[in-house]
Amino acid sequence: MNTDLPLAARLAHEVVSTAGNIGIEQVSALARLLETACLANSPTAEAICLRLVESNAASFQAIDVWLSRDAAKDTALAAAR
Repeated sequence: MNTDLPLAARLAHEVVSTAGNIGIEQVSALARLLETACLANSPTAEAICLRLVESNAASFQAIDVWLSRDAAKDTALAAAR
C-alpha cells in the first residue's frame, strides 16, 4: 500500500464532502475516519481504506441499479406514447 498518508488524508477529505453531497453517508463517514487516521499516522488507516473501497463499490453498484431502473421506466413511458 502507498504510504503517502498526507496525500491520502487530502483525498479522503475530498471524498467526505463529495459523498456527503450526493447522500452516500457510509462512504462519507468512512472517508472521515480515513482522513483522521492518516493525519494521526494510525496503523488502522489501511484497514479503514479497505472498508472505504468496499463501501464505495457497493454504493456504485446501488447507483447503477437505480439508474437502470430509472432508464427502464423512461423507455417504457416513451414506448407507451
